[in-house]
Amino acid sequence: MKTILTVTAIASIPLAALGAELRMQCPERYLTRVVKLAEVPQEWQGAIATVRPELLLSGGGMVGGPVELYPPADLRGSDVKSKVGWSETRYPVGSDGESWVYCAYGQGGEIQLFRRIDGTGVRECSVRTSLPKAPAPPVVEIVCR
Repeated sequence: MKTILTVTAIASIPLAALGAELRMQCPERYLTRVVKLAEVPQEWQGAIATVRPELLLSGGGMVGGPVELYPPADLRGSDVKSKVGWSETRYPVGSDGESWVYCAYGQGGEIQLFRRIDGTGVRECSVRTSLPKAPAPPVVEIVCR
């Protein structure tokens, strides 16, 4: 059964106002379409670029922003020992609004989905990643408090 990724825009509400933690899980796969390349060599004008019809989740983490600049700023996380088969990293969240969690898709993480984490009332995010055996994709769970 295929999972379809749905993106919904909602107002940014500080977590402190809600008195709750933010939990999310990266979708297992990202469906793709034909892509438009920013640059094509002259002899290849009119070419069509494609990617696999679906890219599997390959990992996740957290970066500093703005993510429109590539590569986004690295955030240093602290590795936390977890149960066998899982790794967990905790990242600090700044109050400047430029902390972003991401889900990476494709063998090298070529496609990344980013979500801004509002630093109001949030001190850290934990990114917990399963270490599955191929060909299964990992499970990436993110909890921000």
